[in-house]
Amino acid sequence: MRFQALGRACADADIDTLLLAHHADDQAETVLSRIHSGYTGTGLKGIQPKMPIGECDGIHKASKSGTIRHLDNIRNLTSAYVESGGVVVHRPLLKFTKSELVATCLANNVKWHEDATNADKTLTPRNAIRQMLQSNAMPSALSSDQLRKLAANKWSNLASYEKTAAIYFNLCQTELDPKNSSVSFEVHPGIEERLARDEDSQLVAAILMRRFFSLVEDQSKLALRDLDSAVGFVFPSVFGEWRRSSYSVNVGNVTLLEDPSIQASKTENDQKRYLIFPRPVRAPEQFTQTLLEVTEHNQSTSKEPLWTETNLFHERWWIKLRYVPANVPVGTSVVIRFLRKGESIKTGDVWYPKPGLALLPPAKLRHTIPVIVETHEVKDQAGALSKEETILAFPSIGLTRPACSLFEGRRTISNPWEYTCVYKDIDFIASGNHTVKTAARKKTNLPFAKFDARRKHSDAKEKMSSLEHSSEALRQPERTEQK
Repeated sequence: MRFQALGRACADADIDTLLLAHHADDQAETVLSRIHSGYTGTGLKGIQPKMPIGECDGIHKASKSGTIRHLDNIRNLTSAYVESGGVVVHRPLLKFTKSELVATCLANNVKWHEDATNADKTLTPRNAIRQMLQSNAMPSALSSDQLRKLAANKWSNLASYEKTAAIYFNLCQTELDPKNSSVSFEVHPGIEERLARDEDSQLVAAILMRRFFSLVEDQSKLALRDLDSAVGFVFPSVFGEWRRSSYSVNVGNVTLLEDPSIQASKTENDQKRYLIFPRPVRAPEQFTQTLLEVTEHNQSTSKEPLWTETNLFHERWWIKLRYVPANVPVGTSVVIRFLRKGESIKTGDVWYPKPGLALLPPAKLRHTIPVIVETHEVKDQAGALSKEETILAFPSIGLTRPACSLFEGRRTISNPWEYTCVYKDIDFIASGNHTVKTAARKKTNLPFAKFDARRKHSDAKEKMSSLEHSSEALRQPERTEQK
């Protein structure tokens, strides 16, 4: 609740940087509390000096949102945008101990305030750990200095692993489809060969797999320890005698499998291609979000267009609605939800653009994308009221009915309803090996040619050769530090 209050305050004031006063003693307490809780490996890296604000998922302009950026730096793609930005937390005092901060305040006639509850070691486990460290009763290996060094070492190692995984990620042929939140990728065998010789291969492979999954799933739900099955599925040699127990792997709300469309024509030397896509949720009604609800108490006769609040649907799309209050009768509501099983979408209304329902993803994927639905009251001949639903749009696809359209910056509304729908923040830019599916290329003078398989394999071998040197150089400082 504290973080959410801070996040909303920052968003309302257009503040994108929040400074927190955690210090070196806090870092030592955090590491010791994680050791007590059973954390190992990267879980002991402690407090991060810089990170997006936590606990604010779904709060627009606070959680990785507020700024729309293009997925392609050179603008060769159309309609490929993500929403990033938000509030970033910085902790500039992590290198200073509490005694240093107190002395600095006293030397400059600044009053130091101490929360009285901090002294009660029975109040919280954190307080007990604090008292243990301050009493100097801990073994030297668990002193404040050693705990901070442990955190710094774990943080340095993780940064090195992430750099190596980033090199691998950039080498992979990856195609993102933000319309239905799916991704396909190819992993050259050279990467697995390189991982097989790496002493930290499992961790690097898990970080690499998290890069792919985070294009579809919320990264906060992707703990590295939960990605073992995905790593073994794509890189079986990393675990030695790994054997697949099924044809797919489920992680969170998404599924990983080999692309079935290329398996029939695949030869032994072809690269494997994988798909990650969302699964229909078990209780879709729980994900319904209300954009607008007009009652007798909030009805307005204003003809000035208004925007609803921006909603994050299924942690993937930021969606909001534009409307004229005077045109919306009492009893009208508009929600974002999933398509219901058996729900008919084949009516006499015209869908735009012209390909219509053919734009929708096939089979079960239709039940994983957002749909904007209007509900309004109607009277029968006897005067009894009932509710009638009308699907206005599939916003991530851009498929709409005549009464609804994608907002494109016009000053006046030509349709009763308009909306915006932007994909969530992701670490992905369309360039080189990374592309966006169905994104039409603008006319340029650059020649876009498709390389044949032999040329692509040759290019990949050259990149892997350079990777041998670059990844080794990245990891050398870490090994020296460990020695």
